[in-house]
Amino acid sequence: MWKHTTVIAPQQTGDPFELQENVALCDKEIERDLQILRESGDLTVFRNCVENNAADGALNEHLDALNLSASVFVSTNDRILLGYNRIAGQYNAFELSMLGRRTPNHPSGSSRYLDETTDKALLGGARVLWYEHEAPAANGHWFRWSTLKMRVLENQSRSFCLLNLSRPVQLLPEVKALPSRMLNEQLVMYRQLDETDRRICEGIAVGDSTAEIAAAVGLTRRSIEVRRGKILEHFGFSRKVQIVRLLVRLEENGLLPD
Repeated sequence: MWKHTTVIAPQQTGDPFELQENVALCDKEIERDLQILRESGDLTVFRNCVENNAADGALNEHLDALNLSASVFVSTNDRILLGYNRIAGQYNAFELSMLGRRTPNHPSGSSRYLDETTDKALLGGARVLWYEHEAPAANGHWFRWSTLKMRVLENQSRSFCLLNLSRPVQLLPEVKALPSRMLNEQLVMYRQLDETDRRICEGIAVGDSTAEIAAAVGLTRRSIEVRRGKILEHFGFSRKVQIVRLLVRLEENGLLPD
């Protein structure tokens, strides 16, 4: 479950950090951190990092020195990290991409989907996004988070980079509700699949071969293999058996359509 407020500003020149006074930010702590970022000249630091004029780790050191209360990280248009503070390293996991650059690695598939969706909204024209959501940290503990995302730099070389400030506002009880919460997240993600992908999942669950699934949905075996890989990536799975287990759990809880 998550809620969000989106502020879309018209195209304009000038400092992207300049928000109108009537823009409601997510909470006072993050509002304070954003003010510190404004006053610390971070646009110059971000620009140097984007243009490769800063030493490795310079942005990390700069953000740590500000002693912000929120988890903060800055990424490029292609979601490659430029830098993050120590708190972000405690709550988040980052992994190396195929090109050897760090990208977010979310422990929950729905958290990854939410992160990608909000980044796309910024890439599509939104200037500021605020949302609250429930998600696990890298250590597996579940929190309710308050998150602010915004575009912070515009130039000809990179267009802009993205700033993320996120703060855990409540530690959620780790009781029997945790498996239910995770199952509900996976149900939402299952419903996001189109009809063909759901039929592929059903074929995998009943043990059909790739050829049998291809014949049933009218696609080639290669197309089924490609779609299956994307389905695994969508859920954050690594093996087909995880799809089987998911559908079994959904069926046992009466969550699959007849």
